[in-house]
Amino acid sequence: CLKRVARVIADATTDTTAMAARYGGEEFAIILPGVGEEDALKVAEAMRLTVRSLAIANPAARRGVVSISLGIASRLAATANETELLGQADLALYEAKRRGRDCTVLASSLADDSHSAGRKQYA
Repeated sequence: CLKRVARVIADATTDTTAMAARYGGEEFAIILPGVGEEDALKVAEAMRLTVRSLAIANPAARRGVVSISLGIASRLAATANETELLGQADLALYEAKRRGRDCTVLASSLADDSHSAGRKQYA
């Protein structure tokens, strides 16, 4: 199942400047140089919906199928360095998981809405 998800990621990042790498057990990091937050969101949502449409069986999952959760951080969003950028993406990813998985969360929405209950989520 991990190979099928990796194939979806590879297919979605065919741009010659894009890079994708496994980053931990079941996590991947995807770098899209020169891509703004809105376009990154489109890429992420396309990947998420493609994985959902594959309906890969996973009895341990809440819905019984594999899903992906995504956290997006953009250097354009006043990120000081690569470590901070990765940290912001990680926070957004864990927020997506906290919200029930199978969704995409923008790190900028966490900062923008830190004082309100409503946050941007795409599912």
